[in-house]
Amino acid sequence: MIAGAILAIAAAALIVGGDVLGLDLSQFALLGTAVGAVLGIVPHRAVPERAGAWAVGVLAAWLGYAMRLSLLPDTAVGRAIAAALVVLAVSAVAALTLGRLPLWAGLLGVASMVAAYEATFAEAGSAFWSDSTTAVTTLALAAGVGFLATSLMVRPAPAAGTGGPRHAEPPVPGQRDGEPDVGMGIVDWSRSEA
Repeated sequence: MIAGAILAIAAAALIVGGDVLGLDLSQFALLGTAVGAVLGIVPHRAVPERAGAWAVGVLAAWLGYAMRLSLLPDTAVGRAIAAALVVLAVSAVAALTLGRLPLWAGLLGVASMVAAYEATFAEAGSAFWSDSTTAVTTLALAAGVGFLATSLMVRPAPAAGTGGPRHAEPPVPGQRDGEPDVGMGIVDWSRSEA
């Protein structure tokens, strides 16, 4: 309940603060704080790795919109090709980094960019450069606030053998002792014991 209350205050503060500063954060405040909260709450991988994977996903989705505008036809086939290339790009980054930039965070970045910009792109695709830049920067600001708020609240579970209290179930979602990390159904062999 406390985490929810802090996130609610953060979202409201973004909207009010953005209005005072002349920024239109009302469209992105709830989306950004929710996305940032997920990045902060999920204990899989280190903070820079989660944030980096999210940024890769946002960038891949942004490049997908650029392809749709300049290279691909404005048809269902063109949109399907762009979507497939975006997902493949995020998947390739996750694979090339051996999961250090997790796939789930990259896909969250794609989803957040699409949620923030798809309607605007459909209405005025010709204003891509200005509108997409505004969407990305505003989304990143709101996500940063949500991420910071939850990162300060969440305490990771003690690692095995560190002398921390033992629980029948882990206090946060994640792998259990002796199990390989299988987030999103993909075994991360770099973290499992030999």
